[in-house]
Amino acid sequence: MVPGHYSHHLERWLSHFPAKQINIIDGEQLKHEPFGVMSAVQDYLELHPMINYNELLTFNAKKGFYCLKTLSNHTYCLGESKGRHYEPMSEEARRWLLNYYKSHNAALLQLLNRLGYEAPSWLQQELREAV
Repeated sequence: MVPGHYSHHLERWLSHFPAKQINIIDGEQLKHEPFGVMSAVQDYLELHPMINYNELLTFNAKKGFYCLKTLSNHTYCLGESKGRHYEPMSEEARRWLLNYYKSHNAALLQLLNRLGYEAPSWLQQELREAV
């Protein structure tokens, strides 16, 4: 449960690094729009020349995410534990988790706002749905 206390972890990192050295990426956006996200990461890191991820990534429909194309034109995906499908969560468990993480998510939203980041869609949705 503690790994989901994102604001706590981010505050610890901010005690060691200035905010301008930390780039926060929305994992859902990376999953669904990897080309744009990776271009933004390269801009943030001031990398030149830019890598064209359109040539390096291919969508794997079975896994449901993008995988790396190797130099020999094979595909390399994350291990079997990634891209699995899970049984639907019970409404009771979902509500319990929303309530448990409510204060942590509110703290994360406040921290992201303070740092000038837009709240990811999952965070906005969970805060709306929390009791």
